[in-house]
Amino acid sequence: MSDFAAPRPVLSRTPPIAAVLDSEPPSAGSESAPVSECVSTAELRRFLDSTRATVEARYREAVLRLLPGAAPVVGHHAGWGGEVAAGPRRGGKTLRPALVLLCADACEATPDDAQRRAATAAAVAVEMVHDFTLLHDDVMDGDRTRRGRPAAWVRFGTGQAILAGDGLLALSLTVLRDAGGRAGSPGAPPDGTGGAGVLLTVLTDALLALCAGQTSDLAAETNPDLTESEYLALAAGKTASLFEAACLLGSLAAGARREVAQGYREFGHHVGLGFQLSNDLHGICGKPALEGKTDAVDLIRGKRTFPVVAALHSATSAGARLARLYRTSSGQPPQPEAVRDLLHEAGAVAYTEARIRRHHEAALAALERARPLPGPARHLRALVASACASPFGPAPTARGMS
Repeated sequence: MSDFAAPRPVLSRTPPIAAVLDSEPPSAGSESAPVSECVSTAELRRFLDSTRATVEARYREAVLRLLPGAAPVVGHHAGWGGEVAAGPRRGGKTLRPALVLLCADACEATPDDAQRRAATAAAVAVEMVHDFTLLHDDVMDGDRTRRGRPAAWVRFGTGQAILAGDGLLALSLTVLRDAGGRAGSPGAPPDGTGGAGVLLTVLTDALLALCAGQTSDLAAETNPDLTESEYLALAAGKTASLFEAACLLGSLAAGARREVAQGYREFGHHVGLGFQLSNDLHGICGKPALEGKTDAVDLIRGKRTFPVVAALHSATSAGARLARLYRTSSGQPPQPEAVRDLLHEAGAVAYTEARIRRHHEAALAALERARPLPGPARHLRALVASACASPFGPAPTARGMS
């Protein structure tokens, strides 16, 4: 983004697995916050449910008004039931729009109507972009289920699913344009046009990074020599870019100063990378992944996710056996159970968990530098802990900031 320096690539120089694990403090990421600083699981769930209701109402209205032909496909994908205009959503966690709204709240205790409108529009736009990526991902990956339902392309056909995703992408920009508010203040014109322009720039830059990351991800599936730094770079594009945009959009919608907004962007960058590595672990553990895919789908497809790449470059006996397993699998993915066992033996699972903890800690440090208001900060810390949870152990504690 022209006005906001991009975070430098994180963890691009990768030491051996053993070195990272040996240097990892036993209690890293697990210090407890005072009870008053913690948000319970039930409280976080209530907040996410409230966010979902707020965002979904505007999302539905925009789809029905401006994209009615795609409403059945979008409604099926989002889990709105048989009637797109009513009924509870059975969709994802709503992490990204929650980050938009929380970062806005963390910057401004008493937002005016224009700021509330801009933050809500940004939250809706981010969720539309996320759904756009999922609709296209399922087509590209051939995944037949999403969140316990047939994928949209299975139910409606490939063409309809692609067009619905394209429509959501265009609609996200329209929603953001129409409710720019006073984003970017001070310095935005009083009519709000400058604010809308700032928000649109943030989102379109994120979209370019997302598409570049997704392109690299597709190429990486056939690259046996993919390195950890290359994987982290593509993860920063395909996943972290939208988390960054969510946090940056929220802070700008509330009129945050540039240096404060940059802090929230850095926060989102680390949340996004931690989330991607956590999702990679979910994709190998035999449990449902965070984005609603089927159990162990990454291993079933033979995809090179971070734990696999780490094991292949681990200089361990298990890593060498894993490389041999991939070479001799006659073009078919190896048995998931065999790969999973070798990942554990090579130390790649523990190594990935250590990396997740580092991103969790870096996110909290960036949040502290942004100086958020106490109430929203509690929810942001809890959201980070949820996003960085490992399927093989407890989530990092949402500890307080000093």
